[in-house]
Amino acid sequence: MPIKTLDTQKRSVVIIGGDSVIGGQLSVECLKSGIAPLVSTRRQGKMNAGRFTLDLSDPRVGDRLPENDSPIIIVAAQTGYDACEHDPASEKVNIDAPVRLARSALAVRRRVVFVSTNSVFGGDLALCAEDDEVAPQTAYSKQKAEAERQLKALPGWSSYGSIARLTKVLSPDTPPIPSWRENLLRGRPIAPFSDLVFSPISLQYAARGLVRVAMSPHCGLFHFSGAADMTYAEFARLYADARHFGPKLVTPTNSAQAGVDLLYKPRCSALGMARTERLLETGPQDPDDVVKDLLQAEQGGGSPLQAQAR
Repeated sequence: MPIKTLDTQKRSVVIIGGDSVIGGQLSVECLKSGIAPLVSTRRQGKMNAGRFTLDLSDPRVGDRLPENDSPIIIVAAQTGYDACEHDPASEKVNIDAPVRLARSALAVRRRVVFVSTNSVFGGDLALCAEDDEVAPQTAYSKQKAEAERQLKALPGWSSYGSIARLTKVLSPDTPPIPSWRENLLRGRPIAPFSDLVFSPISLQYAARGLVRVAMSPHCGLFHFSGAADMTYAEFARLYADARHFGPKLVTPTNSAQAGVDLLYKPRCSALGMARTERLLETGPQDPDDVVKDLLQAEQGGGSPLQAQAR
């Protein structure tokens, strides 16, 4: 859904995590809406007017924010399940840095949007609402849940802070999309899992939703979700059909047959969005629209992150 109503008094946004796929798309969506993005990067070297260097492991990271009154969107995160399980540094990125950044921003009454995940609910209950109790199971989701807890306890959070939870975000570079695309184009079959459930949303939909949260007068908890739970095999059939390949090229398998030990295997993934729909006029994304956005991004040359690297 396109952005309909923005706060015209706020014409710039600070994006923490500009090197990420979502951060890159956020810049694109901001520019489409006439909003100037100022993005952080880990890369050293020549900076232009729209970028600044930020090290999330720096204990003084909160003091490194650009000095303006623009909302900040915290996208940067360590998302690898294995890294979160075994690397203590992941807590600095997923918990400590967001809290320090938010504390500094809230002290001068700046809007803060923290990007979180549907996995904080654990995957056992269907359509968890924005204010339902979390029940994280993996190290990554536990870190996100702890960051949410600490953020909500900060002075000023209820007036200026928001948490936006996303279901699985798909871009042309999100595994297993690249391997599906290559195999289908070569006329080779793909073997998506029939025992792994997710609720996909497109990169474009996620970024538009985050911009809406940042520019909205409303604070609190927001959800951006696919319209339904589905298996990877079901989504692969939609994707292959949209690319005009026959069903014979989609040969579902399961994790056991593939010899893959899944660290996170939820029974439910889609989120309830009643509060988000009411306040932001944004509903869940239909799977067919996810596929359309994927194909559009592929035809446009890939993800914003790829464009930055060229």
